[in-house]
Amino acid sequence: MKEPAMVPWVFREAFKIMREGRPGPVLIDLPLDVQRGEIEYDPETDAPLPVFRMPPNKKQVAKALDMLLAAEKPVMLLGGGVVVADACKEFVQIAEALQIPVVASYMGKSGIPWDHPLMAGQVGIQCNTRSGNQIFLESDIVLAVGARFNDRHTGDINVYKGNRKFIHVDVDPGQLGKNLMPHLGICADAKLTLQAILDEIKLRSVKPQITDWSGKVPHVRQSLERKTDYDETPIKPQRVFKEINEYFDPETVFVTCIGLNQIWSGQLQKISKPRHYLDCGGAGPLGWDLPASIGAKVARPDKQIVMVVGDFGFQFCMEELPVAVMYKTPFVCVVLNNGYLGLIRQAEKYNFDMNYEVQIWYETQAENQGRGFDFVKFAEACGARGERVTDPAELKAAFKRGAEAGVPYVIDVIMERETDCSMGVAINSVKEFV
Repeated sequence: MKEPAMVPWVFREAFKIMREGRPGPVLIDLPLDVQRGEIEYDPETDAPLPVFRMPPNKKQVAKALDMLLAAEKPVMLLGGGVVVADACKEFVQIAEALQIPVVASYMGKSGIPWDHPLMAGQVGIQCNTRSGNQIFLESDIVLAVGARFNDRHTGDINVYKGNRKFIHVDVDPGQLGKNLMPHLGICADAKLTLQAILDEIKLRSVKPQITDWSGKVPHVRQSLERKTDYDETPIKPQRVFKEINEYFDPETVFVTCIGLNQIWSGQLQKISKPRHYLDCGGAGPLGWDLPASIGAKVARPDKQIVMVVGDFGFQFCMEELPVAVMYKTPFVCVVLNNGYLGLIRQAEKYNFDMNYEVQIWYETQAENQGRGFDFVKFAEACGARGERVTDPAELKAAFKRGAEAGVPYVIDVIMERETDCSMGVAINSVKEFV
C-alpha cells in the first residue's frame, strides 16, 4: 500500500478476498509513512464489499442426482468445506431425502451428529472410525463436498479409489482433479450447490426410501465402535475420551491440535453440532490449540471450551496461559501426559524398530515422581488452577472442578506410557490395538 487514501479500499478488498471462494489469510503491507498518514474517512458511509458465491451449473446438478439415484451403494462425504460454508443443514437434508449413508473427513467432523441414523463415521488412515472406513469401502459412488482428498484421509490412493465413482464439489478449482480425478467435478459454492440438489430432488418428487444399504448404518457403527471402557492404572487414553464424552454436553466446544492426542480425539470423541470441534487438520502447528482455545472463548463466551492436548504440544505455546488469565478467559485444558513424543515414538517403533530421543519425562527435585515438567505448578504460577489425575474414576470429578473454576484450569492426566494408536497406510489395512 503506497498511499494513505488507499487504506479503506484495501481493507475492504482484503476482507472480500479473505471470505470469497476458499477462505484464507490476506497480507496487507502497511509502510510506516502510510501508517502515519491522515485521511478523511466517514465510517457511516462505508460498507463491506459484496462477496460473490459461485453458483453451480444446473446441468451438472442434474447429472449428479442422476448418478446418485442410479447407484446401489452411494455415500456422501462431508468435508470441512461444508462446515465453512454453513451448509451442514442442506447436506444432511439431502442425505435424508435420498437415504444415503454419510461419512466425514476429519475436517468435516461435527458437520452431522455422530449418532444420526445415516452417519457411518469418519474415513481416514488416522483420524478414522472403523465403521466409516467400512461403509466407504463398500460404496460404489461418492458425493464428496468440500473435501481435498489429502493423504491422511485417503491413504493408498488406489485402495481409496477402488472401482467407485466420484462426484466432487469444491469452490476451489485447484482442488478438482488435484489428488483424485472425479467422474464429475462441480466448481461452486458448497451451500448453493447443495441447495440446488435439494431443489432438483423436489422437482423430481423423489421420496425417501430406507434400503438395506442405508438401514444397516447404525448397526455397523455400533458393532465396530472401538473399546474405551478400560479400568487400568495408569490411565489408558481411550478411557479419557470415554469420560469426556459422558461428562461434557453437546454445547461444549472442543479444541485439539497435532499428535496422538488429535488422532485419539478424532477417532473417539462424539460431536453433535457444527463448529463445536475445532482442529488444525493435517497441519502440524504444535501449540496452536492453546491460543485457539482463547479465541474460541472470546468468540463464544457462553460456551464451555475444552482443550485436549499432548504433554509436548502444551509446552509449545504455554506462554499464552497467563494471557488467558490476564484477560479472564476460562477454559478447561486436558493434558494427555504419557511422557513421550507419542506419534514419533509409534512411527519409530513400527518403521525402524527403535525408541530414540522421544521420551520427555526426566528426574527433578520436584515432587512429580520423575515426570519432569510439572503442569499443575506451571498453571498455578501463571495464576490459573490445575490438578493431576492418576485414577480413571476421578476424571469426571476433575472435569467438574475445571468447568466450574472460572479461570483456565489444567488437568494433568497421567497415562499409560506406550499405548499405540490405530492407524495404517491404507483405509482397508488400519492396524487396531486393543
